[in-house]
Amino acid sequence: MLSIERGVLSVWRDVVMDEVLKRVLEAEEEARRIIEEAHEEARRIEAEARRIAEERARAVYDEVMREAEREAEREVKKVEEEMVQEIKRLEEDALTEMKRLEFLATKNREKAVKLLLAEVLRP
Repeated sequence: MLSIERGVLSVWRDVVMDEVLKRVLEAEEEARRIIEEAHEEARRIEAEARRIAEERARAVYDEVMREAEREAEREVKKVEEEMVQEIKRLEEDALTEMKRLEFLATKNREKAVKLLLAEVLRP
C-alpha cells in the first residue's frame, strides 16, 4: 500500500511539477509579450518625441527667419531713410552752391560792367 501511495504521490508530484512548469512558461511568455509591448511603446514614444522636436525646431526656425526678414526690412527702411536724408542734404548743398555761384557771377558781371564803363568813360 505504501508503494501505491508513493506512486500516487509521485504521479501527483509530476502533475504538480508539470502545472508549475506550464505556469512558469506562461509567465515567461507573458513577460516576453509585455517586454515587446514596452519596446513598441518606447519606439512609438520616441517617434512622437522626434516628430514634436522636429515640429518645434521648424517653428523656431520659421520664427527666426521671420524675425530676420523683419530685421532686414527695418534695416532697408533705415538705409532708405538715410539715403533720402543724404539726397536732401546734397540737394541743399547743390542749391546753396548754385546760389553762391549765381552771386559770384552777378558780382563778376557788375565788376565787368564797371570796368567797361570805366574804360568807355575814360577820357
